[in-house]
Parts: sequence; C-alpha cells; structure tokens
Amino acid sequence: MRGTVHSADGRAIRGSAVVVCVPLHALNRVTLEPPPPAKHDGITRGQASRGVKVRIRLRGKSSPFAALGGQKAVEFLPV
Repeated sequence: MRGTVHSADGRAIRGSAVVVCVPLHALNRVTLEPPPPAKHDGITRGQASRGVKVRIRLRGKSSPFAALGGQKAVEFLPV
C-alpha cells in the first residue's frame, strides 16, 4: 500500500509506505486517512503513563529482566 504525506506548506511526498513517529501527545494534530481503528483511542486520550525509566547496574550474575509497576505492585518479567 502506497502512502502520501501532505506538508503544511502544500507539498505532497509519496512513498511505498509511511511511518508516523511522533510523540503521542502530538498525534492528535496529524490527520490519518483512513483513520486508525477505534481501539487506538490513545490518540485522543494522550499520554497515559506518568512512569520513569531507571537503569541500574547489578553485581554478580543476573538474568535480563524488565520491571513493570502498577498501583500496588511491581511485576518482574524475564527478557
């Protein structure tokens, strides 16, 4: 499927595909045709996360993991 990007100054740029990489809070200012499915309503809600990214250095042996925090608990997932 081919795609076309129309810029604010009136230019049209065509390609074999279009990849949209903008922050979620700015995506509501981008018109997508056809529009994304309703399940992608994050566009209208904006940024849902108030999280932080933390990088730590561990001593000894450890397996790679990811930690996801919720309101009451932290879940550790193997990577």
